[in-house]
Amino acid sequence: MNLLKKYRLVVRSLTLCHTRIPGRETFTLYVCYFICSCALLSAQFEQKLAFTPIDNGLSNEWVSCITQDSIGFIWIGTQDGLYRYDGYRFEVLRNSPEEPQSPAANWIRDITIDAKNNFWLATYGGGVTKFSPGKMDFMNFSKGGSNAFQGKLVSHIAPAGKNHVVSSWEEGYAIFNVKTNTHTKLGVEAFKSALTSKDETLWLAGSNNTLLSYDIKTSVLKQVFTFEAPIYLLKYIPKIGLLLSLPNKLLLLKEGTVVNEIATDEVFTLITHDQRGNYYMATSSSIVKLDLDRFHIEPIATDLNVPELKITALFCRPAR
Repeated sequence: MNLLKKYRLVVRSLTLCHTRIPGRETFTLYVCYFICSCALLSAQFEQKLAFTPIDNGLSNEWVSCITQDSIGFIWIGTQDGLYRYDGYRFEVLRNSPEEPQSPAANWIRDITIDAKNNFWLATYGGGVTKFSPGKMDFMNFSKGGSNAFQGKLVSHIAPAGKNHVVSSWEEGYAIFNVKTNTHTKLGVEAFKSALTSKDETLWLAGSNNTLLSYDIKTSVLKQVFTFEAPIYLLKYIPKIGLLLSLPNKLLLLKEGTVVNEIATDEVFTLITHDQRGNYYMATSSSIVKLDLDRFHIEPIATDLNVPELKITALFCRPAR
């Protein structure tokens, strides 16, 4: 399903550039930033990415996250609800106190999709919501009776193997079983902290600049490494290793050992990749391509001359 065609998209402050050159790399990159809400571009990597403003659409100016489901719909989490884009128009799902079948809160901080195509929403104010788009069914874990999840401010949520998702909230990390809808608290301070996984192994940013690992099968929590500064980004890259972003460097770890390092001037907080395995990263004001073969970052030139630019979300897929 080709969602992005050469149409004027109905999105507030959305910008679009589409360049397709035979035989060259093309990709579609969604860049969301605070001042102008959301930007969309598709271009050859070697060229400067140009933006053309397109008005109207999204009713909220802060986009927190973006993902795409198996059908092809684009889902956008904002401070004012969860938006679905089908290539032509937007639909929004918002919290309603009178309607149990609605998100637990309007501010959707993060989204992940499990093996059964259920959406797990990290909300700011309502905890964790499990959402089935096919049935339009919502399960808000803050209303689970004796097993209710007490967290209200959830900043991240991510898959952890086939049967679990992991979230970071105001009191630490919690693991949810996607089949039984139960949860376990890990007891690690983790508000707004980075996390990633490989199968049943989690890597978590702990307090005091520590990197932790957690084995879901054995429930064993270990300290892997201690750094001189906080961890802002964690990403496991298959066959490559564990990528970490610190305030002044990017690190690549394999089996608990630093094998590569890049000095940086800014903190990278966002990462995405396309289906060819190309990785793109962002700071609050810039976008780069990560060359994994040389472990090198290549700046991507854009015409985003926006005062006080602050990139808040990044999502990529290859052009169709």
